[in-house]
Amino acid sequence: ETDVFFVVPMGLVSTLQATKGVVVHTGAAATTLVASIQNHRPAWKDIRVRKAIGCYGIDRKLIVSNALRGLTVPWNSFAAPGAKDPIDLTAMCPYDPEKAKTLLAEAGHGPSNPLKFSMTISNIDPSFIDVAQILKTSFAKIGAQMDIQIVDNATWSRLNSRMRALDMSLMNFVPTLDVNSNSHTFYSKTALAYYEMNDSKLDAMLERWRSTVDPEEQIGISHQIQRHIAEMAYYPALAGSPFFQATRDRVKGWKFMNKLVFDLKDVWLDR
Repeated sequence: ETDVFFVVPMGLVSTLQATKGVVVHTGAAATTLVASIQNHRPAWKDIRVRKAIGCYGIDRKLIVSNALRGLTVPWNSFAAPGAKDPIDLTAMCPYDPEKAKTLLAEAGHGPSNPLKFSMTISNIDPSFIDVAQILKTSFAKIGAQMDIQIVDNATWSRLNSRMRALDMSLMNFVPTLDVNSNSHTFYSKTALAYYEMNDSKLDAMLERWRSTVDPEEQIGISHQIQRHIAEMAYYPALAGSPFFQATRDRVKGWKFMNKLVFDLKDVWLDR
């Protein structure tokens, strides 16, 4: 009896694609799935730890093939694959457990002093649990101990945005049209900068982006911003985060807006 499925969990995509009379709608990923960290917290102040965990300690291909059902691509950049200004920096962070172990050891975390931290995730997306379990296993291989905590979305939002009390989490909520559209999460001169990067060089680059109206110049600056974020390991991106909707074939005039808005004003049922 359902004509429209506004948000299709990835675990149901293949089933709906094979269902007669159902149309699955999708597009280039407008958001990035990120194992977000709040960089002011003690665990992440050392860049060697950030790179060990957020760069070389993550098997992005495994996350895509297993938890994300092969429906997207590994991704390590601030802008999403479907944004106006993406640059794919995934090659900067190949999965390398031995290199991750070495970096942790240099930072003082070995068998007698393992790195310990928590991942707190919202119960809003079923795939988050699968991704968290893969990360927990991968981090254990390099000698880091990650606990997983699952909370309701209201609690998660308070812990993340207001209290800034999360070591690591999973996010795929805000569509990234370009690097500026989601810059409130890192620009230190706004109260909304919950990633807590606090990097004056990054702030200056963003201000240069905002001071020009030349699209080509903006893209060039955006790539500098994304590369700097990746080099500093502030933002452990994992993969593109695809969005799916489904309608019965009798639904006409449907517009797929890729998570930005639901527009039903021209939608009608042919029955």
